[in-house]
Amino acid sequence: MQRIGRAGHHVGGIPRARFLPTSPHDLVELVALQGAIMSGHMDLLKFPENCLDVLAQFLIGLCIIEEQDIDEAYELVTQAWPYRHFPFDDFIEVLDMLEDERRLWIDWEENTFAKRGYSQMIYYTNVGTIAPDNNYLVLNTDGSMIGQLSSSFVSSVRPGDVIMLGGTTYRIQSIQGSR
Repeated sequence: MQRIGRAGHHVGGIPRARFLPTSPHDLVELVALQGAIMSGHMDLLKFPENCLDVLAQFLIGLCIIEEQDIDEAYELVTQAWPYRHFPFDDFIEVLDMLEDERRLWIDWEENTFAKRGYSQMIYYTNVGTIAPDNNYLVLNTDGSMIGQLSSSFVSSVRPGDVIMLGGTTYRIQSIQGSR
C-alpha cells in the first residue's frame, strides 16, 4: 500500500497498482483490500507523542554539529508535531538524564549543551535511538573505541566471528566484561 501511495506522485496524478497474489490466501486478502480501497476505508493513523528516546537521540545529533542554546533547542523540538505540547520541565529532565549518562554536557550559566567525548561515535554506529547502558563497548586492538553492540547481539557471537559495525567488518578477538 505504501508504494501505491507514491505511484502517480505528481500534481493531478492518480495512484495505480496491480495486485499479484501468490497464494489463495493472498487472493482473499487482496480482494478484501481492494474493496476497502475502493470504498475509501483507511486505517486510522495514530502518531506517538513525546517519545523520550527519540528526543534524546535528536538532542545528541543536534549537539554533534555544534554547541546548542537550550531555549532555542526546545523551541525547535516543539515545532515538531509530536512534541508541540511537550513541557519545558520534561525537556530539561531529558537533558539532565543525558548529562548523567555522560552523553552530553550542560553549561547552565551559558544555557547551552554540547556533545561529550564519544557521543558522536555512539550516534553514528548505533541504528535507531540511543542504546541503553547494558551494551558492550567495541574496542579496536589498540584500545580505541569503535562503537557499541547490544548485549542480546553479543550473546549470539563468539570470538572468531566476523561482524559488521558502522559499515566496516571486524573479527571478534575476545569478549570480556562489557567489552
